[in-house]
Amino acid sequence: MRLLSRCLLALVLAMALGRAAVAQAPAPAPVAAEMLAALRTGGLVLYWRHPATNNDQADTDPLNLADCTKQRQLNDNGRQQARDLGATLRDRGVPVSGILSSPFCRAREAAELTGLGAVTVNPCLLYTSPEPTRRRGI
Repeated sequence: MRLLSRCLLALVLAMALGRAAVAQAPAPAPVAAEMLAALRTGGLVLYWRHPATNNDQADTDPLNLADCTKQRQLNDNGRQQARDLGATLRDRGVPVSGILSSPFCRAREAAELTGLGAVTVNPCLLYTSPEPTRRRGI
């Protein structure tokens, strides 16, 4: 029950604080400047999905979180995307006070590769597809 309460609180806080995204395509200058100013102010929650993975690898046992070999992994491009995200946030002076990750190996690896600080795995961020057979290649 305590975990459920924490998960609900985390979800409510994330929704209340809003979400921001770092996009690869530059926004029009005034919007980009406003977004960057807001990001530099801090106090926001940045939420993003893990970067690129190996499309030919299926999640064969996705809830066995201790065995990364049964989960899709980041590919080289995805690893570089994670490093680039960290570098972009650092270079732009965006403060990062904490990093939460889902328990999936690909999400943890991406969070660690940003180089923005210690990563805390939060089971509240565990998401599995509503179409598990499609993800398993069945």
